[in-house]
Amino acid sequence: MKITTFTIRCLAGAGFVLLFLACIVSTLDSRREVAKARSQYEQAHSSVEKTEESLREVEQRLLRLSTDIDAVEDEVRRQLRMIRPGEELILIEYVD
Repeated sequence: MKITTFTIRCLAGAGFVLLFLACIVSTLDSRREVAKARSQYEQAHSSVEKTEESLREVEQRLLRLSTDIDAVEDEVRRQLRMIRPGEELILIEYVD
């Protein structure tokens, strides 16, 4: 079998096409991984923001309870369901 210049060029062209396709597939996989990582980052960032907001609320509550005696009384009465003479206690149950 005689190998001609044309055959070599065809084989080289086919090899180039295969290499090009492999690069495209690799790039697509990389983009999927980047998109997946970006989604995970955004979820983690959202979770951190929610946690920080909860922390701020707890810090505000702690500050209020450490500086405001009326807030302490309200909290104790709420948690222990304590009422003053003449008051009525109304319990509300939340149903999901």
